[in-house]
Amino acid sequence: MTDAAAARAANQPPQKQDVQVVIPIAYGTQARPLTEAERAKHKDHTTAWTVYVRGPSGESLAYAVDRVIFHLHESIVPPVRTIVAPAPFEVHETGWGEFDIGIEVVFRGSGAAGLQPVKLTAPLKLFPESVDTAVYPALVGLKQVDPARPGWLVTEKYDEVVVSEPSAELYDAVVANVDRSWPIRGTVWGTFSNLLC
Repeated sequence: MTDAAAARAANQPPQKQDVQVVIPIAYGTQARPLTEAERAKHKDHTTAWTVYVRGPSGESLAYAVDRVIFHLHESIVPPVRTIVAPAPFEVHETGWGEFDIGIEVVFRGSGAAGLQPVKLTAPLKLFPESVDTAVYPALVGLKQVDPARPGWLVTEKYDEVVVSEPSAELYDAVVANVDRSWPIRGTVWGTFSNLLC
């Protein structure tokens, strides 16, 4: 091992070898028409919206996520927003147009462990698809409406981030906070093939 490689190895936090953790995440946008009072305050805007990254039941991911970087449309000032834990990983804005929002999720202990940020895209939808926009306020019954968020048009995705050989910090945080998280030893296919026999 060269001196440079030994120095890099000495600066890295301990990692869990031959282990994977699964971090469930939900990310997306929610939008609703502005009230008359809000429209008076936000000239030329029609909609209030939020982009977010959270757990599948709406819980905070601050136990595993260090920060989330949102890349908004260039016309929004500032177009890049970095939200650092423990704050909710969300941005609230108003506007009038739809666009794709780039999201980078940076996990705890990832820099020194060499884990790159997870890159996601959340489409900002202000109007329901396949519905006459004249009935936009009557969103009840549409597939994109969440009963827990009445009046909001929700465009959300669920995903599971699999981290191989996580830092000890990330591993401990996930195991302590995620019910469905488990260490997988060996190959995933080997584990599943054992179940099939």
